[in-house]
Amino acid sequence: MKKIILGFSLMLGIGISAHAQKFSGNTVTERTKFGIQGGLSVPFQTVGGTYDSYSDTYYGSHTSDAFAGFTAGLQVEIPLGQGWYLQPEANYSQMGAKDYFNVEVAQNSFQSTYGKEADNYLQIPVLVKYKPMLQGFGIFFGPQYGRLLSAKQKYSQGLGSVDIKDLTNKDELALAYGIEYYFPSANDGPSFGISLKGISGLTNIVDKSQYAGSVSSVRNNAVFLTVGVRF
Repeated sequence: MKKIILGFSLMLGIGISAHAQKFSGNTVTERTKFGIQGGLSVPFQTVGGTYDSYSDTYYGSHTSDAFAGFTAGLQVEIPLGQGWYLQPEANYSQMGAKDYFNVEVAQNSFQSTYGKEADNYLQIPVLVKYKPMLQGFGIFFGPQYGRLLSAKQKYSQGLGSVDIKDLTNKDELALAYGIEYYFPSANDGPSFGISLKGISGLTNIVDKSQYAGSVSSVRNNAVFLTVGVRF
């Protein structure tokens, strides 16, 4: 965790030291900008088919239902030249899914119930972005590291909830990609914008070393719709 924070701090330092540039015939001044963003998280999970020997149940491959959550964070936009930018971020994001779960209601007795898996993550994407006009529209992509903060399954039918953090991998890798539009500002002032970002998980979040028996692969996915401001 210390290495992650150190790496992000180094990126901030590089951004701060970057000098402003003005291109001939263009009034857009390129400089490092800092931003904040927040908005809607719509997470869901892709589940691989498997047989659960404990509940004597076969789970087919499927995509879970999504739910509305929240995301917020910080970003740094570092100009690389010719419309290219490096954009590291640090975001708090609500992840998880709505799905059917088999809950042990008594010893060796299971009940299928609909519920919600609520996972909270610190997500650190490192995005490469291209803005053809140096402002306005941009498209971005890059890898993302996620660190699990908490994980809980909440069940319907009065079956309560259970903490599943110990059954979940703490570290996660994903691909992030999306588009944005930030409105041009006068005199290089604050710029407001909107962003649509998707992530596709690469890591099986189920910790098989902690979860006995045959268990499916589960990968996080999400769509984020956020508004933000850059200074």
